[in-house]
Amino acid sequence: MVMMMRSCLGGGLLPVAVMLCLNVVAAVMVSLVKVAMDGGMKPLVIVTLQQLTAAVFLAPIAFFKERKSRPKLTLEIFAYIFVSAALGAALRQYMIFVALRYTTATFVTAFSNIAPVLTFLLAASPRSTRTSTPATRSCPCSASSRSPSSASAPSAASPPGSSPASSTSSPSYTPASSAAASRSCW
Repeated sequence: MVMMMRSCLGGGLLPVAVMLCLNVVAAVMVSLVKVAMDGGMKPLVIVTLQQLTAAVFLAPIAFFKERKSRPKLTLEIFAYIFVSAALGAALRQYMIFVALRYTTATFVTAFSNIAPVLTFLLAASPRSTRTSTPATRSCPCSASSRSPSSASAPSAASPPGSSPASSTSSPSYTPASSAAASRSCW
């Protein structure tokens, strides 16, 4: 089972492990914020402290890493950065912490995972993003469970003169095609 997941996930379970760790850290942080707010701390104070902590740790990295490649800080660029910071991260955190005052930490953690879905729906509703669905393919994990003779036999649904590899009803499984297919399986 683990071997099947490993080949379908494109080489390892590291992305899944990192995602689970980040979700656990987020749940612990929300629980700690809930305890702090129950103790009397205001949401605006918590957001300010989080933003200051992030700035203290990220500013030196950004300064030394992008010292030669960044553009000159003009008033227009500063305004864009200010509006993005105020409406992007700070407002979102403040709203989450205000909601945390009236709900549980479990609800807030679960609801914050819905943000990518809501972003997609907001972008798709005015058709500002294009969606396309790829042709239906089977995962190489399920193809490896078939016998080689059944994978290369032409199906009854394929038209005469067509090769079994071009048929969509029974894709053939070869080691060369499994590497490309495993990258886009899930």
